Parts: sequence; C-alpha cells; structure tokens
Amino acid sequence: MKLLIFGAGVLGCNLAKNFFRAGKDTTLLARGKWADEICQNGLRIKSIFSMRTSVCPVPVITELK
Repeated sequence: MKLLIFGAGVLGCNLAKNFFRAGKDTTLLARGKWADEICQNGLRIKSIFSMRTSVCPVPVITELK
C-alpha cells in the first residue's frame, strides 16, 4: 500500500516520519521553500523529549498529477 501524506505541517511531517521508519511506502506533499528544504536535507524533526534531531529521507512531491 502506498501512502501520501497531504500537507507538511507538524502532524503531516510526524506521520510521514513514523510511516517511513516503519517501512511503509510513504510520500509527503509539500510546497515552496519547505519542499526544497526537505528534498535537500531530508525531513528533520527535533524531539522535545530526547533533544535529538532525526533525519529521514522521505520522498517529497510538490503537486498532484
């Protein structure tokens, strides 16, 4: 099953990270500078509990076709 997370806000990014790390075929829909940032540097999420930043190479699209 393929998953498309529609929107790269706080919830969308966390969902994409969790599904991607679980081995699911996940793609994130993002736009503008945020999409460019994720494509170049990966999806970076800082945890408030462990003070670590996780980086996931989640695939990003900028528009639905």
